[in-house]
Amino acid sequence: MLELKEIIFLGGKKELALSTHCADWISVKKAPKPGMVTH
Repeated sequence: MLELKEIIFLGGKKELALSTHCADWISVKKAPKPGMVTH
């Protein structure tokens, strides 16, 4: 279970970093179309 928890934790950190990066990109580009940023 420890390994699974670690994988989830690392995945969560990666997702958080991606969402933070997207938020920075939105603030820089003023996001003409919010739908473009979503995957």
